[in-house]
Amino acid sequence: MNTATTLIAAWFTNNEEARSQYLQASDRIFRDHGMIDATLFTSEEPIVGNLTPHAVVMVKWKDAHGARSAFTSPEYQKILGLRDQAFSKLDITLIAEQG
Repeated sequence: MNTATTLIAAWFTNNEEARSQYLQASDRIFRDHGMIDATLFTSEEPIVGNLTPHAVVMVKWKDAHGARSAFTSPEYQKILGLRDQAFSKLDITLIAEQG
């Protein structure tokens, strides 16, 4: 089975406490569902278009099923309120390497 990757673009609110709690809780949930690694990037400047999230995270998973199940799990559903307080916008996309 092939690994999978999610690309997460995040725009923060001013609620740093909610963001910290969400990140701790989601890390546990993601690990339970097969997260291998996460790499954090910050936006420097748009080159084409105007996409300027505060952060972009690439999350590597054991498989696509684990990625999907993490975000639909009952545990994740319980932290949606924290997520909504922590981020003004959050885009999460399952991406696939071509080739």
